[in-house]
Amino acid sequence: HGFDAWIVGAPLPARTGPRVQIGAPHQDILPTPLVLGYYEGGAGGLGFSTLQRDADLLTGIVPDWYTIWSDGKITGAADPKVLDFAQKKGLWVFAMVQQNQYGGKVLGPMLSDPVAERRAEENLLALCESQGFDGVNLDFEGVPPRERGDYTRFVDATAHLLHQYGYYLTLSVPAETRDEPANSWTGAYNYKKLGQLADVTMVMAYDQHSPGSVAGPIASTPWVEAVAHYAA
Repeated sequence: HGFDAWIVGAPLPARTGPRVQIGAPHQDILPTPLVLGYYEGGAGGLGFSTLQRDADLLTGIVPDWYTIWSDGKITGAADPKVLDFAQKKGLWVFAMVQQNQYGGKVLGPMLSDPVAERRAEENLLALCESQGFDGVNLDFEGVPPRERGDYTRFVDATAHLLHQYGYYLTLSVPAETRDEPANSWTGAYNYKKLGQLADVTMVMAYDQHSPGSVAGPIASTPWVEAVAHYAA
């Protein structure tokens, strides 16, 4: 839990423009390299002290503050102190909107309901406009394989809506080494199409082995390399 980042390579370029102002879309161009740290919690824990210490190593953060539900509503709240610090340091901020604990039970019904789906898209835009985020990160895990087409369509519509107002869409997707549309965990994620729609795709290159599998490493080097090559 908290804040973690693995940094490799040359010093990062400074951000040239200010962070998006609340209620006003931006047209900043994402930097290369883009080094993001997932951030959990508010400003009262170890995550914030670590962020303060290591902010100069990053170009942005992805705070885990929001949850989406089957009716398209989003719950959660930002921590103003963290946002204020990010703005002062010139960090990009992509709000994670997640549903992984009950993914299959929540995301299937939402993606099957046009009203809920549209409400979700509009709420994602409203989140950016009300809090001044640069964009969102969809951490939708456990999407049922049968919703593969619906999930791709949702990402397409969300990207189009956010881009109209100058915001970015990033995705967290499970690790794959080949396309298996019937796979209960990875089948819903069409890498090729999703990669063409999202501005940034973050591959969760872990869980090679888990409590439900045979014993083995969480993310061995050969496996991670295979995942990276397939994603590319």
